[in-house]
Amino acid sequence: MAKYIKDVFSDYTVDNHLIDAEIKNVNLYKKTNKLQISILSSKPIALADMESFENYAIKRFKVAKVMIDIEYQNVEMEQNIEKEWQNIVNYIAKKEPFSRAILNGSQIEIKEKELIVSLGTKGADFLLSKKFDKGLEHLLLNLYSQNYKVNFVEKLEENYREKFEESVKKQEQEFVKQLQEEANRQSLERQHEESLKAQEKEIEAAISGEEPEE
Repeated sequence: MAKYIKDVFSDYTVDNHLIDAEIKNVNLYKKTNKLQISILSSKPIALADMESFENYAIKRFKVAKVMIDIEYQNVEMEQNIEKEWQNIVNYIAKKEPFSRAILNGSQIEIKEKELIVSLGTKGADFLLSKKFDKGLEHLLLNLYSQNYKVNFVEKLEENYREKFEESVKKQEQEFVKQLQEEANRQSLERQHEESLKAQEKEIEAAISGEEPEE
């Protein structure tokens, strides 16, 4: 009997094409804390739908990583990589933040089944060493049901170093901003908890007829 995402993961209530996919296989790799799910879909699955389910599964099952393998059945796929490229970069950068400075501003060119990624800064060797080409090939197969060969090419501008340093500085500033926002949020939560405790003491004192402690 076929099992589907919407049935097995009934608490995942997002309405998208992915919930109608049939589950072919599920593996949990305890050593790497990774969950791998193979599915069969008769509908095209968008990048946002994949990301939504991955985020859900990471929180739901307390795993470090979720990998989805998608097989399509009688589906016509729109090959709109150029249109979606920046969304793809954002998706990759969320998983591997250090890649953002390299991939931001990159341009792509498709020649038959080859995807050429032109980088505006150095970093091709680094991406290859981390097997970003293979990861991107797998992602494109999931999104477009097409095997692409990914190649990274460095096309450096004269002032690429200044732009790279500016990008890194901007990311550092954004990181500091996020830390500050998180610290402020935690401070407000502590203040709220202290206020609730004080209210509880006042209520208890009022019920018992005692003066509340200062």
